[in-house]
Amino acid sequence: MPASAFPDFETETGFKPAQTEFIDNITYDGTRPNAYLEQFPIGLKGEQVVE
Repeated sequence: MPASAFPDFETETGFKPAQTEFIDNITYDGTRPNAYLEQFPIGLKGEQVVE
């Protein structure tokens, strides 16, 4: 196979672009999964812990 048949490994991350097609209409960026979760009004955020 020619080299052109393969991704450009200098720039390819392996992640798809940010996705907005989810049922919640919140943008998901696979390189920043915690940022996605922090957009929800429920759940622990940042440094919060259960006491």
